[in-house]
Formats: sequence, structure tokens, C-alpha cells
Amino acid sequence: MQEQYTDETFVHVLPAGQIPHTRHVRGSNFTYISVFPDRLPGRAIIIAGMRFLQWNKQMQVVGKLEC
Repeated sequence: MQEQYTDETFVHVLPAGQIPHTRHVRGSNFTYISVFPDRLPGRAIIIAGMRFLQWNKQMQVVGKLEC
């Protein structure tokens, strides 16, 4: 996964075992991603820490989709 996001300016894949926290992304456009193996074979748990910069506009879009 690290190789897929190498050229992405605002996406950072954390080293194995680290969990993203909101303090990592507060006041920024960054997204921190961490991947953990699931107990079921062939599955993974992905945790992402991100800040929504345009929360109101995004919620308006979601509201329109629900109608």
C-alpha cells in the first residue's frame, strides 16, 4: 500500500502497528492511513484519519442523495 500512495502529497501511510489520530490531521489537508490484518484470511482493517474541510457542502450532497 505504501507504494500506491508514494506520489500523493496529502496521503501518508503509517508504518505497521501505528494508528492515525485526529491530532495528526488537525488543521491540515492530510489523510493518514493504517492497515491491519483481519482475523479472517484475505481481509484487512483500514483506519484513516482525515479532516473534512468542507463539511457543510458534503452534508448537503449526502442530504440530496437521500431524497
